Amino acid sequence: FYTSTALEGETDQNTIYDVKREIEEYNLYTEVDVDTFCEIFFDPKRDEGNLHPTIDKIVDRFKKIEDREQREEFKSRTQKYIRLYGYLSQIIRFEDLKLEKAFIFLKYLYKKLPRESGSGLDISDDIDLESLRIQKSYEKLEGLLEEGIVVSPPEFGGSVANEPELDLLSEIINQVNNTYGVELTEEDKLDLDRINSRLVADEEIEKFMGGQNSEQDKKKIFEDRFEALILEYVNDKIDFYKKIGEDQPVKRMIVNTMYSNYERSKESVV
Repeated sequence: FYTSTALEGETDQNTIYDVKREIEEYNLYTEVDVDTFCEIFFDPKRDEGNLHPTIDKIVDRFKKIEDREQREEFKSRTQKYIRLYGYLSQIIRFEDLKLEKAFIFLKYLYKKLPRESGSGLDISDDIDLESLRIQKSYEKLEGLLEEGIVVSPPEFGGSVANEPELDLLSEIINQVNNTYGVELTEEDKLDLDRINSRLVADEEIEKFMGGQNSEQDKKKIFEDRFEALILEYVNDKIDFYKKIGEDQPVKRMIVNTMYSNYERSKESVV
C-alpha cells in the first residue's frame, strides 16, 4: 500500500489504517460519502457551495451523539488521522488513494465539527506538523544543503508593470530545481502561474487580508487556499501534484514566496 522509505523512530506506518478504521467504526459516514465529496472537490469547475451538503450531513449525525465523551473521541481520532497522514505523507509516498481521499474529507469535516463550550482555538496541528519535519526523508538534498537549513523565500526588488509575475515564477522554478533537485518544467510553471493568479484574484483572501486579523491568521488562510488549489491536480496532473503537494519543503518554499509577493503587490496598490 506504500512504497518503502526509511523511517526513524517507532512510528508504525500501518497505524494510519488503524486510526482510519477507528473513525469509520462510528458509522457517521460511508465510503460513498467520501467519494462523493472528493469527486466534487477535485472538479476544477466546482461550485464551492456543493462541497457543504455532504459534510453538513455528517455534522448533523455527529450532533446527534448524546455522549459528549464519544463526540470528543471522534474529534480526537479525526484530528489524529489528519496529523498522522500529514506527517507520514512527508516521508512515504502512499499509493492507496483512499488514504488521500480520507485526509481531504476529514480535514474539511473537522473544520465544521462544533466545538464544545469552553474549548479554545486549536492550533496543535500547525505546531505539530511544523515540528515533525524529518530531515532523513530528504536525503536527495545531501550535498546541496547542510542538514537543518531553512531556505527563506527570495526577495524581489523593484516594481515594473507586468514583469514581477514572470520574475516570481522564474525565481520559484530556479529555487526549487537548484535547491531541492526537483525538475519543474515550463508546463509546471504554467500551472504555478494559474495557481498564483487564482490566489491573487481570490476575493475571500483579499477580504481576510484587509480585515483586523493577525499576520499568522492571514498566512494560514493563504496556505489553506494554496493547499486546496494544489489538491485539484491530484487526478489530472498527478506528477505535478507529487512534485509540489507531497514534498513539504518545496511546498513551504513556494507558498511562502507567493505569500510574500502577494503582500508586496497589495501594498503597492494602496
